[in-house]
Amino acid sequence: MKFHDYQDNYAAIKRFGLDRELNIRSREDMYNAILDQAHADTDPITYRHLAFDKEWNELGRPYYDVYPSIIPMLTKLNLNFPGTAISPPNGLKHLLLRLPEGHELYHGEISVRCIFLSFQNVNRNPYGECKLEQGLVVGLDIGETIEGVMPVYTMRIFPLDERKVEETIFVLNTHASKFMGTEVPDELIIDSVRLALTVCLINDNPEFLEQQVLSKDQQKFNLAMSEAERQKLYDKAKRRGKFGFTLGKHIEMIPHARRPHPCLVWTGKGKKIAKIILRKGSFIHKNKIEQVPTGYDTREDQ
Repeated sequence: MKFHDYQDNYAAIKRFGLDRELNIRSREDMYNAILDQAHADTDPITYRHLAFDKEWNELGRPYYDVYPSIIPMLTKLNLNFPGTAISPPNGLKHLLLRLPEGHELYHGEISVRCIFLSFQNVNRNPYGECKLEQGLVVGLDIGETIEGVMPVYTMRIFPLDERKVEETIFVLNTHASKFMGTEVPDELIIDSVRLALTVCLINDNPEFLEQQVLSKDQQKFNLAMSEAERQKLYDKAKRRGKFGFTLGKHIEMIPHARRPHPCLVWTGKGKKIAKIILRKGSFIHKNKIEQVPTGYDTREDQ
């Protein structure tokens, strides 16, 4: 199965020869050249995007390959819970979610191919004195570019505080760039945010997640007898630039039964810690299936 990948600014600059024109010799040069001109207040879209790009590359470019069977389940999260329940998934403050080719998130003719999530400080209140606190930046890749060169991401930026997410998701002022180029429908933005938040709540749950190893080491991994052996293969893959996880690869699809699905539960002291668990699949009204009469077929075997 093929998955969409991140549209990289630095790769685009090099591909079209802009590195020579702008005297950019490294990724760090690109950050310095662009971030010197962009600021969270004057150009929040460029600033937030490159802040993600920089931190994500320093982390080793972690990603999740999101499998088709789990995508519909990830976009049904009720946003009626406080933003304080959200924390970085797997401890990763910057993460790319890669959707499979042919199974993108759609609304009309617009499709989301990749989603990045980035925990950054954002303004709690767009009016009055600026008050920074932890927030979330969710970036959507719909395949849009500037003059066919620089990738463009649609973003939703919101604080993660005691208010409910459904209240804060649109609390900050809308940037003018929303009305330039392709305008992404709010419904598609909200579905993407739901997917990103559900991933955060899944955290490191092994019922959903499985870290990837190098393809040539997959057989060794399958035969590994201890966690230490498996960890060596994880570390080797990461050193070689593969810091990825599969999400929902082994979710079952059972006809005529309730499928396994993510379920939001509140745990810990005072039931204040949100967690996504996998509700196992089951036959609905199994006792009625057992009551179906059998043994009345009088036809002879042919």
